[in-house]
Parts: sequence; C-alpha cells; structure tokens
Amino acid sequence: MKTTLISILTKVTTYFFILLFTYASVSKILDFENFQVQIAQSPLLSSYANQVSYGVVILELVIVVLLTVPKFRLTGLYASFGLMCAFTAYIYLILNHSDFVPCSCGGILEKMGWTEHLFFNIACVLVAALSVLSLKQEERKKDKDVRPFLLMQCSLLLGIFIASSLVVISLFFSSEQIIKKENNFTRRFPHQPILQDQVLNLETDSYYFAGANKNGIYLANKTSPFHILRVSNDLSNMERLSVTPEGNHTYKALTYQIRRNDIYGFDGTVPVIYKGLLSTNVQLQTISLGDAYYNQVIARSPVRFALRTNVGSSQKNVLAILDLGSKPELQLQEHILSREKDNWFDSDGRLLYDEQRDELYYMFYHRNQILKMDDQLRLIGQGKTIDTTSDSRIKTRQLTDGSVKMSHAPTMVNYTMAIHNGLIFNRSALIGRSEPKEMWKKASIIDVYKTNSFDYWGSFYVLHRSGRSLSQMLVTDQYLYALVGDHLVRYRPARSLMEEINRGNAEKP
Repeated sequence: MKTTLISILTKVTTYFFILLFTYASVSKILDFENFQVQIAQSPLLSSYANQVSYGVVILELVIVVLLTVPKFRLTGLYASFGLMCAFTAYIYLILNHSDFVPCSCGGILEKMGWTEHLFFNIACVLVAALSVLSLKQEERKKDKDVRPFLLMQCSLLLGIFIASSLVVISLFFSSEQIIKKENNFTRRFPHQPILQDQVLNLETDSYYFAGANKNGIYLANKTSPFHILRVSNDLSNMERLSVTPEGNHTYKALTYQIRRNDIYGFDGTVPVIYKGLLSTNVQLQTISLGDAYYNQVIARSPVRFALRTNVGSSQKNVLAILDLGSKPELQLQEHILSREKDNWFDSDGRLLYDEQRDELYYMFYHRNQILKMDDQLRLIGQGKTIDTTSDSRIKTRQLTDGSVKMSHAPTMVNYTMAIHNGLIFNRSALIGRSEPKEMWKKASIIDVYKTNSFDYWGSFYVLHRSGRSLSQMLVTDQYLYALVGDHLVRYRPARSLMEEINRGNAEKP
C-alpha cells in the first residue's frame, strides 16, 4: 500500500511539473519579446534580461525532457526543486528587499499577487522535495535502516536550496551594482508609480512653473510677463495676479520664482533682480541692478543668489554667487562646468535648487553628469544618469565674425528636470535597452534619482496630450504636476514613490 501511494505521488508530481514547465516555457516562447521586456523591468534582474530570459526558457524545456524520460526522472525532480527554490528566493527578495514591487508575471498564474506566488512556489518546493525523498526511499526499500540515507538526501536538497538561492541573490546584487553604478542603461519601471487624477486646460502652451506654496501652484507666462496665474492645488480654482516691476526697463526675458510668500523677478539681460510679496497686485522692488548679467538664477535667500553667466571671448558657462549684503559681491566659480576642451554648448544644462534641503545641483543637457555644490558653489559630489553618454561630442565652428556655432545638432541626453526633497526627476531623451519604441512615440519618460547617493530609483511614463509632450515638471510633498502642451496635469505618486519623496525629511543633516 505504501509503495502504491509513493508511486502515485511521484507520478502526479512528475506530471504536474511537466505540465507547469511546458506551459511556462511555451508561453514565454510565443511572446518572447514581451517576456524579455518584463525581465528588463524587474528590479532584481534588469541588467541580465537577455541572459536570464534565454536561460529560464532553456532550463524549463530541459527539465520537461528529463521528467519525461523515466531514466532521468529523478534528475528532473532535483532540477525542478532547484528551479522552484530559485523562483521562491526571487519573489522573497522582490517582496522584502526591492525598491519597488513590479507587476506580477503573466501566464497561468497572472491572477495571483506576489504573496500568493510565494506560497504557491513554497508548496511546489515542498512537493518536489517530498517526491525526491519518496522516489529515493522506494529505491532503497530493502534497507533496514533508511535514516542515514534520508539524512543524506535532506542534506543534498538543502545544498541545492542554498545554491539556487545564492545564484538569485548574487544576480540581484550584481544587477543593482550595474544598474546603479555602472550605467548599463537598463531602465526599470515600478508598477504605476504615478496616477493621473486632475487635468486643467490652460488654453496656451507658454506657461512655466514659477513655484508652489500652501496656497497653490504658480504659473508664469513667457508671452505675458506681467501676470501670474495662481491655481489651487486641486486645480479647481484659478486667480490671476498682476505684477508691476519697479523702474522702466526694456525686458527681454522677465521670469519669476516663488519662495513661500515671496516672489522674485529676474531679467539677466538688463540686469536686474526684483523682490516682492505675493498678493493680488504684486509690487516688485529692485534689490539688484547692474551687479551681474546672467542666463540662469536661483534665489536661495533674499540676499543670496546662485547664477549661471558667460565669461571670456568664448562666452563659456560659469557659475557664480551673488551676495547682496552690505556690499554686493559677485564670486565666480569658473572651472566647475567646463573641462579643458569644452565650449559653452558642451556645458549647457540647468541649475537645480532643492529648497527643502537647501542644496544646489547642476545637470547637463548633453552628457550624463550631475554635479552637487556647497554654499560657495564648490563641487562636493557628482553622479551620473543611467545612460552611457559621458561625452557630449559637440562639434563647433568659428565664423569669420568670431562667433562660435555648432556645426551640427547635438545629441540631447536630458530634456528637463525637477528636484524635490532629495529626488531628481529627469525627462530623458534616450531610449534604453529592451524598451518598446512605440511608447516613445506617445509618452515622455521620467527617470528618478536619489541625490544622497545618486542612485537610480526607477522610471515612469507621462503620456502626451494631443500630440504634445511634457515640457516642465513641479514636485510637491503630495503631487507631481506636469505641463503637457496647453494642459496642467496633476499626478498622485503611488506609495513606493511617495515614501521616497517624504523620506528626504529624515535624511536632512
């Protein structure tokens, strides 16, 4: 009777694994491209998507063959046990040590969540182990004392379990190292990191984000520089603020920044800096006139500003600090942005200010570099985006009038950026490995980086609207706002991203 039960258990288990691995391998083969994309989006195996995708399919087919041939059935059961141990270790790492939990895999188990997958795999591991022990016991049924034999088999199964788990763990840490540090340019996509919940039609695409506070979002207009639109955080109400700058200047690029209840006005071509209090009728007072020309500026305090300006005959980009204390002073930092053979095109990028952490950064448009600076604009750290473009390779030509022009259009690496509480949100211009090209025709891709370590967190898509792509972003503690064509769109970060946004408070020095 015992022999019959053992025989039945072994046969049922064998047929179960034949059916499971046959279905799994065939379904992967029939939709292999999609399977590779899913592996590439895994937070654990992103860097090994090609190798793992082929390896898993081949291993599943080999196990099916082993289980089908009676002579090799025991070897097939050992292999089934090892593979299910590896799958179990993978899901455990996903649930407990991953930056995010991706979508659950497709196929026969597509309705299961990750926790259900874990329990299913544990059951498969136990069944495979029991079948191995039963089959080996049937082979040694004439032995009087099978305890040493069973102990040896249990030790062998434990060794297979440890080896399978170590393979997955090593792939996990190696993939993390590559994707975060070695720029393998493999993106990973957390499951729905943002959810669209409100849209406002602005009826024009010339707005830009001036800032935000508890009263709402502030939008300035390039074509109407003497008005600012205040939009409530839920996008339900709008109020137009009029702005009157002091003096009688001819403005070329009058822009604004909101810092809590203060508003700053800038026009580096004049050059002038204004300051005023937010109200229905804003009166801007001059706090700097003729102290510096600039093309970018960050208001860090009412008397201290970080600038980007041009110097020399080559008009190269340099950073500077403007201190409007008792004696206005301009301090240049000429060597942070430029390298020996750089031109001003190569060093083009954007100054970023993390107001919550009082930190300054600079991201380049044409290469994958991020710079972190202290109060004096001295370089204190640098990181890279996940693409591999470390050299902009911009070619220039000097004309007869002495001006320098680009001889061909440069490759864009980063389009536009936003920063908030220790996270940089960057709209990338380059497609990564194993990414569907169709999505790039209908969405902008946003990569997220942690500024404390410059680690890559993950990516998500922002869909185009009426054929127009994202132009600017603004991030608050609760929402991500995007200007997409002539629409203002509010997105609610999912829990995984919200935790990263709010985690910055605990990491402040």
